[in-house]
Amino acid sequence: MIETIERMITDLERGKLTRRQFAVSIATLAAGALPAPGALAAPPAPAGFRAVSVNHITVKVPDLHRTSKFYQEFFGMPLRQ
Repeated sequence: MIETIERMITDLERGKLTRRQFAVSIATLAAGALPAPGALAAPPAPAGFRAVSVNHITVKVPDLHRTSKFYQEFFGMPLRQ
């Protein structure tokens, strides 16, 4: 798995893979490494509160609107301000 991740990082750095493709590939790779559903006991229900937003993220990118749209779609959280 490490070799696969290193290859994906190299492809990302060389421009052969977009950030979106990289994120989806990592998520898919991680999902494949998870045990089959029902193989482990369900995690305990979270106590207290659950997160509903992300606040104050700073990124330095050439196209702010494109990057903002990507992260809004990726996390499923629309921009509120």
